Parts: sequence; structure tokens; C-alpha cells
Amino acid sequence: MISSSTPTNRSAVQERKALVANASRVNSSMMLRNRTWRPSTVTSTFVASHGVTDLMLMSRSGMNAAGAEQLQAELQTQGANVRIVACDASKIDDLARVIDTIPTDAPLRVVISAAGHVSDGTVDTLGREQLHAVLRSKVDVAWNLHELTRHLNLEAFILFSSAAGSLGSPGQANYAAANAFLDAFAQYRQTLGLPGQSVAWGIWAQETGGMSGRLSGNDVSRIRRTGLSQMPQEVGLDMFDKVAGSAHPYLIAAAFDADRIARSSDTPGLFHRLVRKDRRATASERATRSNLLERLKELDLEGQREAVLAEIQTQAADILGYEDRLAIVGEMAFKDIGFDSLTAVEFRNRLQGIVELRLPVSTVFDHPSPARLARHLVNVLRERFPDKYGQSEDLEPAVSDSGGDPVMPATTTPLDEIEAMDVDALIDLAKPG
Repeated sequence: MISSSTPTNRSAVQERKALVANASRVNSSMMLRNRTWRPSTVTSTFVASHGVTDLMLMSRSGMNAAGAEQLQAELQTQGANVRIVACDASKIDDLARVIDTIPTDAPLRVVISAAGHVSDGTVDTLGREQLHAVLRSKVDVAWNLHELTRHLNLEAFILFSSAAGSLGSPGQANYAAANAFLDAFAQYRQTLGLPGQSVAWGIWAQETGGMSGRLSGNDVSRIRRTGLSQMPQEVGLDMFDKVAGSAHPYLIAAAFDADRIARSSDTPGLFHRLVRKDRRATASERATRSNLLERLKELDLEGQREAVLAEIQTQAADILGYEDRLAIVGEMAFKDIGFDSLTAVEFRNRLQGIVELRLPVSTVFDHPSPARLARHLVNVLRERFPDKYGQSEDLEPAVSDSGGDPVMPATTTPLDEIEAMDVDALIDLAKPG
């Protein structure tokens, strides 16, 4: 659990610090918005641990949402008065209609917004609807809840965010932006003297359901390689109790694998001062990179293609969870092997470190099989460094297989020098000539 900022308007915040637990007061209501109610562990915890007696649960499907009837029956057996209503909270008129039905003798005290939507894709492929759908479920809803409840005497206003907003997540620029808004918005509410808290979750264990339950095995492996570990249900609920009683407007509630982060070659900036890098792992990565490039100098054209293909197969197999690199067939399309936009970005990041070339995020899609990509990379290395890897007169121009502009910027500047450059230096490097 990491605090990223200090409380604002501290006197007002501290008065509310433990008020979530006081939602058990007789004649008060709690409103929770989610996409699905299976298994709704947070909802059940509030009822069981804090004695909440009046609940309004909102989703776009209402009682038709997965698990709605089961949850209602479960909570009623615990003594709670439960209403599950259909509402599109991104539409302020629809949300106002629902809030107006809350009885005056049980006024609203706690608001929790827990829903979200994902529509993944690299930045250059994101369409208007992909962006809007993701932002609508987070940004529009948070603002509408704020507008319609700011005059009420709320004790808690909790937004469920994602660690993607702070750590970044390849292929999820829209989702990261939506969650970053929630994190900032919670702090904004505190500056107004209103309760506000954004809880940026990591990844829950899949059996807990929700968005984690819809992740594939490849998704889980990819997320774990970033240093996040899956949280068992009891750990997540314990974290929720802790952060709900905190005065901080923004907290990351996640399980981290410090050893994996230390070994990673792509550590999120947030961790730079929290985790000491494993120098042995860094040296191993450099050795892998230098060994391949050194071997390529001694090989002929076909040998170079075979060596690069073997490295591509090795990296792809590791990302997709195959034990043997030969499971990656050279002529099979990346999309048929199991790549999507997220794994494609991670794969690109690995390759460009190994071959010391800047590659576009569309690399996998421009050269859609391991064999074609290997031929392309050898082509580029020969064009850029003919004195090291051989002349390229017998090769086609280094452009994407789909045509268009060259996909490699014409620079021989090593990656480690590029990474150390400031903005002005990068702009100068990008200028023609």
C-alpha cells in the first residue's frame, strides 16, 4: 500500500478519517455502483464488518446484472435493506432520478464507484469510441456523482481506480488516463473540504471475479511481469479496510513482487527509489543483447536470419508462457500464436533492447510472423551498420510489410544514450539531417 500524496484541507479530512466505519449508524444509506455483482466482496464486507443497513446498488443492468439476485438474498440474510437498481450513471439525469428515490429518513452517507471498462489498443489504433467508452465509465460517472452529492453531508466518497494510472500499462492508454483522472479528482474534492478518496487497485486473484476474473492466462502473466502479484480476496479486503480509514486522497492498494521488479528491465518510474535494481539481472540483459549482435557479425545473411529468428522465438515463447521456443512457428502469424495489442508492445520493448534499434509499436503487425520480422530486422541492421553486419544491396528497403514510410528512424545513436537524453536533445535527434 503506497501513499502518493499528502492529505489536503487536513482538518476537514481528519474529522472524516474514520467515518466510513460509522456508516452503520441507524437511518443512513450507502450507494455502491458496479458493473457486476459477482461476488461483490466489498459490498458484503461493508454489511458484515460495518453493519451497514441500507444499500442502494447500481449498475446499468440492475437486477439483470450477473449475480444480482444472489447478492441481494445474501445481504438480506445479514439484515440489510437492499435495493438493486438499473442506472446509467454516466447520464446525469438518469443518476439524479435514482438519487432522488433515496428516502429522507435514511439519507445518503457513503458513495462508492467501483465500475470500469477496458477497450485495449495501442495509442495509434485507439478510436474515438474506444476512448469515450473507457472515459465515460470513470470520468463522467465520477463527475456526475460529485455534482449530485456535493451538497449532501457525505462521510465517504470512494472511487475505485487502477494502478495502471500511476504505473502505466502498455496498450491501455485510455484506461490509464481514466484512472489518473480519478486519482486527481479525489484530491480535488478534498481541496473543497469534501470527502474524496481514490483507491488504485492492483490485480485481485481471479476467483474474486470482477475485471480480474475476465483476464486470460496471458493477461495475468503479462501483468505479473510488471511486478504486480495477484491479491487473495482476504488480502484485498484487509487493504480496503485500511485505505478506507486513511486521510490520504490517493492510495495504491496492490501486492508487489519486489524481487521481480528488481530484475525487470522496464521498472516503472514510481519504483526507482523503492527497489534496488538487481545488477546481475541488468548485466545478464546486456550480455544477451551484446552476444546476439556480436554473433551476427560473424554470420552470413542466412545465418543472421536464423539467429534473429531464434531470439524472436525465445522472447515470444517467454511472453506467451511456452516452455520451448520451437512452439513458436516461424511462418505462423503472431495473432494466431496468441499475441494481442498488449503483448505486442511488451514484445517490441524487449526486441528493441536486444537489437539496439528503436522499433514502432506496430512492429508485430507490420511484420506479422516471426520469420518475416527476423528478415526485416536483419535488413535494418545491414542498412544501418553495413560495416558490422554486411552490405544490403541484395535486400529490399527497410519498410513495413504493409508499405508506407520506413519504420526505423535513421539514427545510429545507441539506446542507452537516447534514454539519458533530455527533451531538447531528443528533439534535436529527431530533426532531419
